[in-house]
Amino acid sequence: PIANGTEIDIYECFESQNGWVSHNLHWDGYGKAHKHIGSGQKNVENLLEGYHTFALQWTPDEYRFFIDNKESWRTDKAISHINEYIILSLEVGGKQAKIVRQKANFSDNISVDWVRVYKRQGR
Repeated sequence: PIANGTEIDIYECFESQNGWVSHNLHWDGYGKAHKHIGSGQKNVENLLEGYHTFALQWTPDEYRFFIDNKESWRTDKAISHINEYIILSLEVGGKQAKIVRQKANFSDNISVDWVRVYKRQGR
């Protein structure tokens, strides 16, 4: 278990024109101790058309990620055992940002219809 929390990226998209998104986890800070695991690219049909649903089921034993109600990735790595908070962001930073800025031609907006958080009773 990760006592200091995990950055859980439910949705990251660096090549929207190709319909690719990924899920990623980051933990142990962002310096030399930084660790990362990711789903790899997942194709979302008609990504730029209409709305899509991205979800995470987070249990004490695993993370399960969903795109449009279909499981897209599951892992038991870096399970956080502390409260986390939600950030909706278009931020692109670090090494990836330089690559993205060189290749990309995308807008800087996103439309979010709603965000819901559920907690199982008894937890």
